Amino acid sequence: MSSPSSSTSFVPGLYVHCKGRFYRAWEVVRHSETAEPLVLYQTLYGDRGWWVRPLAMFVEQVQWQNRQVPRFALLQAEEPDRDAPECSAPPSAHASGIALVTTTLGSVQEAERWADLLVRHQLAACVQITPIRSVYRWQGTVERAPEWLLACKTPDAWAPLVAALLQTLHPYALPEIRVTRSEPVSPAYAAWVQDSTRDPRCPDELLLRLHDRADKTGLQAGMVASTSSAAM
Repeated sequence: MSSPSSSTSFVPGLYVHCKGRFYRAWEVVRHSETAEPLVLYQTLYGDRGWWVRPLAMFVEQVQWQNRQVPRFALLQAEEPDRDAPECSAPPSAHASGIALVTTTLGSVQEAERWADLLVRHQLAACVQITPIRSVYRWQGTVERAPEWLLACKTPDAWAPLVAALLQTLHPYALPEIRVTRSEPVSPAYAAWVQDSTRDPRCPDELLLRLHDRADKTGLQAGMVASTSSAAM
C-alpha cells in the first residue's frame, strides 16, 4: 500500500471499490475512544449494510491488477440526505442539455457489451459504435491497432457518472474519455434523450443492477485486466 491521502481528499458521494462493487460514502466520523477519523459508508448491494473504515485506508491507493489505483474511486460527488425519499427530484431536475461521452475499446465485443450496459440501464439514450484505426505512440514505440469508437448520448446531468464509470471499469491502462456538451438543434430529440434516461438524482437501484450486470458480462473492474497497451 502507498501512503494515504490527506483528509481533505474525502468527498461524500457514490464510489466504486477497486474490485468492482458500489458504495455510498456519507461522511467522516470519529472513534469515541481514539478520535481516529472513520468514513461512514453503505453497501449498494446485498443487505445494503452500514460500515466504517479508517479514513486513511478509504482514500489510499492500492496495488490492483499490476497498477496503482484508488481503493475507492469517486463516481459522483453528492451530499446525501438520509431523510429525503428516494427519487424525490422534481421533473425539472432532469432537464438539461445533451452530452456526448466518447471512448475507444479494443474489440467490437467489448464495445457491444458497454453499449448494451449503458442503454439497457438508461445511462445513455443511444450509443454508436464505429470501427477506427489508431496510430499512436506508447512506451516509446509507434503502435497501430484497430479500435472501436464508443459515442454515448446522454443528458448533461448523467455525463460525469458515465465518464467516471468508463474510467473506473475501462480495460485500457490509459483510456481516452471525452465529454462534449452541446445544445441540441431539435427540441424533440433533446426530449427523447431525457425521456430515455433515468433521473440522475436516483442512482441506487441503477448501481445495484449495474453491479449485477457487470458481474455477468465481465465488465467488473476485477475482471477486465487489460491485454491492450493503451487507448489513444
